[in-house]
Amino acid sequence: MRTNRLTQTPQWMALVTVALRYFAVQLAMTSVPPILPTLTRLFEADVSLVSWVMTAYFLSVTSSMLMTGRLVDLIGYPQVFAGGMALYTLATLAYGLAHSIGQLIVLRGVQGLGGAMVFGTSLAIVTSAFPASQRERAVGALVTVSSLGAMLGTVLGTLSVQYATWRWTFYLEQQCLWTSS
Repeated sequence: MRTNRLTQTPQWMALVTVALRYFAVQLAMTSVPPILPTLTRLFEADVSLVSWVMTAYFLSVTSSMLMTGRLVDLIGYPQVFAGGMALYTLATLAYGLAHSIGQLIVLRGVQGLGGAMVFGTSLAIVTSAFPASQRERAVGALVTVSSLGAMLGTVLGTLSVQYATWRWTFYLEQQCLWTSS
């Protein structure tokens, strides 16, 4: 059975929109570990304190997931997803401008909240956009893009700290976020 491509366009546009943003959030998650030694040296901070840059993000993401689900019930997937991307984008930009380890930790927590809003809604948006017959392919595409983001994040973090500055990790993430808009 042949289907009209025009009728599928909104579904695939939803997938592309969600996948690109999901990619950017995954990229940011894995781009930070390579810059932690540099942050330790530059801010003359203890390793245990600098490790909170990662911990704050993961605590924020995991502790905010249930709240995100409730927020979705109140205002809907698209609004929570858009709000999460706005929050995430602003925190990423601010993170690149931070001047202390305390600012980095707080901003990573804020970034994690935005990430939870994106993570918590992405799969739901994609599965609701596609009929059951196409859902597996769409979810597979989202998972593939997510994996690519996670893989490239480590490379991005390593290259930016090696050839530029740790701040470029976040400026490049911003570029990924703005390009996907």
